[in-house]
Amino acid sequence: KTLDLDTVLDSCVWSDTTERCAFVQTLRSLAFDSDPVVITLRKDTKDRREPGDHVWHQLSFSRCKNPYDGGDCLLMLESDVSTLMLAQAELQASNDLKDKFLQCMSHELRTPLNGIMGLSSAIVHSLQCPPALKTPLTTIDNSAKHLNSLVTDILETAECMAGNFRLHCAPTKLSDLCERVCDVMRPRLHESVQLRNQMLAAGTETTVHCDPGRIQKVLMHLIENAVKFTESGWIEIRQVMTDADFVRVEVVDTGCGIP
Repeated sequence: KTLDLDTVLDSCVWSDTTERCAFVQTLRSLAFDSDPVVITLRKDTKDRREPGDHVWHQLSFSRCKNPYDGGDCLLMLESDVSTLMLAQAELQASNDLKDKFLQCMSHELRTPLNGIMGLSSAIVHSLQCPPALKTPLTTIDNSAKHLNSLVTDILETAECMAGNFRLHCAPTKLSDLCERVCDVMRPRLHESVQLRNQMLAAGTETTVHCDPGRIQKVLMHLIENAVKFTESGWIEIRQVMTDADFVRVEVVDTGCGIP
C-alpha cells in the first residue's frame, strides 16, 4: 500500500530530531542503483506482548519507479524483528555476566599467586636456602609464574570482550626485547636445540614504538609452538627491516611443523 514517508517515520521512536533528519537526508540521496538503506527502530505502538516489551521493526528502503505514474518513489519492506532483538539483548546480558565473572575470578586468583611467587622467589634467592631445595622451589616459582600468565590471559580476554583492551606503547629497543625473550625461553628447549636472536645489521639498531609486553608475549607463544615440533636444530628470532619505518619480526625453526 501507498504511505506517506512522514507517516512511516512518525510511527518510529527516534533518539532525537537530528537522527531523524539525518536518515531522511540519506533517503533523499538514495540512487536507483544503490543498495537498500536498512534501519532497525522501535515502533511507537500499543501492541506490546508484555509490560515493558518493545516492538522492533526493520525497515528497508530502495529507490524505484512508481508503476502507476512513472514517478520516483521509495519501496519499503518492513519486518518485525522484536524476537531477534530480545534474543540479542539476552545474549549480550549473558556475555556481560560472563565477562564480569572472569574479571572477578582473575583478580581473586592473583592474590594467592602473588604470595606464592613472592615467597618462593625470596627463598630461592636466599643464602640460607639448602641446595637440595633450590630445584623444587624453582619449579614451584616457575609454575606459579606460568599460572599467573594464564590468569593474565583470562583477564585480558575479558577486557577485550568488554571493549576495554588497551595497548601501552612506548619507545622500545627491539634487539633488547628479543634477547630478553630468548633468555626466558632457553631453559624450556630440548638440549639439542639452539635459540638464536638474529639482530639487525650492525649500525642499524633502531627503536620501535610498540607495546613491549604484547610483543614479548606473542614471541613467547610462537617459540613455545616451535619447541613442540623442533627436537633438534635451531629456533631463531629474525628482525627484518621492511622499509624505513617498519621492522618485521619472524620466528623460524628447523622443526617438522604441524603434521
